[in-house]
Amino acid sequence: MKPFGALLGLAVSLVAAPPSPARGPSPDAAPTKTEADVPRISMADFVKGLAQDGLLVVDVRSAEQYLQGHIPGAISVPLALGLAGQVERLKSQKKPIVTYCACPREEEALLVATSLAERNVPDVRVLTGGWNDWFNAGNPVSCRER
Repeated sequence: MKPFGALLGLAVSLVAAPPSPARGPSPDAAPTKTEADVPRISMADFVKGLAQDGLLVVDVRSAEQYLQGHIPGAISVPLALGLAGQVERLKSQKKPIVTYCACPREEEALLVATSLAERNVPDVRVLTGGWNDWFNAGNPVSCRER
């Protein structure tokens, strides 16, 4: 019983101990972006922004899906290929960036948008409803490469 009591005492002291100052993020570290930090854009606002040529649209689906049909003017940045070589190009854009995918809750578009935001790409948003809502609403579709 005595070893168990000593072990229990050690466990209680570890739980009750204040955190070490060495733990946790450095005060100089940049805050990490989370999915909650990336805003969504409604389909109505997206359509308005497109009509004013005020958005850079990024399709994060596969290259094959992009070629089968995409939102007119969208560029292809497939999630599976990563963001290598894309970040600087997207950072230099003067328009808000809207990512989209064909996932039920925009998971892939959100992953790319969050990753871009973490790399200081300004004004990145996710299209609510993505490709599926766009296509099902009868909006225009392009099959041309861009």
